[in-house]
Amino acid sequence: MKLILKSPESLVNDRLNIFKKDIPCLDSSWHYHQEFELLFISQSNGMRFVGDSVSQFSAGDLVLGGPYLPHLWRNDSSYSHHIQHPKKVETIIVKFRKGFIGKDTFDLPEFRTISELLELSKFGVSFGKTTSNRLKKDLLQIVDLPAALQATKLLEILYQLAKTQNSSYLSSTDMSQY
Repeated sequence: MKLILKSPESLVNDRLNIFKKDIPCLDSSWHYHQEFELLFISQSNGMRFVGDSVSQFSAGDLVLGGPYLPHLWRNDSSYSHHIQHPKKVETIIVKFRKGFIGKDTFDLPEFRTISELLELSKFGVSFGKTTSNRLKKDLLQIVDLPAALQATKLLEILYQLAKTQNSSYLSSTDMSQY
């Protein structure tokens, strides 16, 4: 697979962008970008490529990837064979810059746990189903919130993710592309 740098030109703003995607991803775009990415799979399954990790994904998958970390989520081929009655796919994608809530916010001591999580995201952090289920309602609702509430809700979600013991690293090494 060819590695591609995706440009943020198509994003609504350069600090925080949240999308709901309901089409299968069968694209071979192994890519990276300068934003953090929190990806929640509400309904779908296939193969997940993050750094040097290759594994299955399914509904409830929740992953935080750091800037410049190569990744790809690819639905299995059965998603392309159901043209008349397509299989249901629903993902929530949150792309954000470290300064989405303020330039030096995460340098403050009260945000240390979130800052540590963001640092570890260079490996890709996968959160277990317990954490995913606990945050599912917030993740599904964040798409429809006004921009200011999206930012504060993301801050709340990141805090919850930083405090969980139910996580694992995906890539065994920092594969960030600069």
